[in-house]
Amino acid sequence: MTQLGKYRRQWILLVPLIGIVWVWISSLSFNPVPWPDDSAFFFVSKDLFSWPPRWVMIPQAPFEPTYRIWNFNTMPLFPILIGIFRGIGLDGPHALKLLPLSGWFLSVFFILRSLLRGNAPLFLVFSAAIALTFEPILRWSSVITRPESLIGLMGVLILFGYRFGFPGFLRERKFFHPVALFLWAGAMLHFNAIHLVPLAIVLYWREPKTLLKIGAVTFCGLLPWIATIALKP
Repeated sequence: MTQLGKYRRQWILLVPLIGIVWVWISSLSFNPVPWPDDSAFFFVSKDLFSWPPRWVMIPQAPFEPTYRIWNFNTMPLFPILIGIFRGIGLDGPHALKLLPLSGWFLSVFFILRSLLRGNAPLFLVFSAAIALTFEPILRWSSVITRPESLIGLMGVLILFGYRFGFPGFLRERKFFHPVALFLWAGAMLHFNAIHLVPLAIVLYWREPKTLLKIGAVTFCGLLPWIATIALKP
């Protein structure tokens, strides 16, 4: 295929962009959503970015008192991202949906990019674009203020980098591995990112030293949060 032909196929990448933007501005975004998970992350972020900052899950505390203390149920990265969004003016239940929606879009984008780079038939790429853009489970997990779509993106980035190589700034170093970075980011978003661990094992089981390094670097990255939870009364 000529270089011009490859560029002409790039229009397919507009399918998820148009479709997901449509979901966001339509009634499919459920705005406002009377969904408790939104408040579970929103109020944690609100308390964290107030003065004095504190880390609590007030909305759930009447039902589960341990939510008032530091725990593994709400990891810090997603509330921090919410706080950053609110700080730049993207506030409210509708605007904050851009966080999970961006995870959904970027996941589809990199999947389609992998198919295009592999010279998959145009019909297959277009079918994948339509299916992944309008799949109801992906949509549902992306229109509530939860981090699952972003965690899914971490898995897609691991696969994409493994298949096509990671960019230079993410190259493996003595005390760094890109897969460990994505595993760490997923874990810091929510503890259910544990399902990314089998993915790393399947990809690197023939390289036990690399696999051990990925695990060790990921664990070291999580140590500050583990220590914080252990030391917080």
